[in-house]
Amino acid sequence: PPRGESYCSSTGALAFYNNWHVTKISWWLEPGRARFAEAFDRSNLIFTHRAGDLLFQTASVKLFMPKARRRRYADFTYRHHSIIGGQVAFGGIEAGWRDRDARATLRAYAATFEGVGNGTGTTSDLRVRKCGVQEEVDGPFRPTLYISPALDAAEA
Repeated sequence: PPRGESYCSSTGALAFYNNWHVTKISWWLEPGRARFAEAFDRSNLIFTHRAGDLLFQTASVKLFMPKARRRRYADFTYRHHSIIGGQVAFGGIEAGWRDRDARATLRAYAATFEGVGNGTGTTSDLRVRKCGVQEEVDGPFRPTLYISPALDAAEA
């Protein structure tokens, strides 16, 4: 989703926004995927449009991996954000559906960080949002809670 747009607004869009992966290195090195990686590198989209790991990894998996082999682990709490000038500019925290301390973890996060919106200033008024996430394509949606400081700032 574009910056400031909730990934929950695109129900069913399985994407990989994290730096934690279970993968087979040889799968990425097979000729078709290696050529795709080289083309992506040559495009310079990483530098010109901030098209980084989310776009490349998700496109690779969707183009080259059968749906039955795809899985997104959503049972643990995961924090992934970029801090610019002391404020969260991208990302946030998503509670794992098996995390018994999820609400306390999210409250602690909200008390610690504030967001910066693109051209709209900053906010420390962070909201806990609800979302449904899938671990498998066509699998059930599991309820999760998340905080997106940059989204809150953009809406402020």
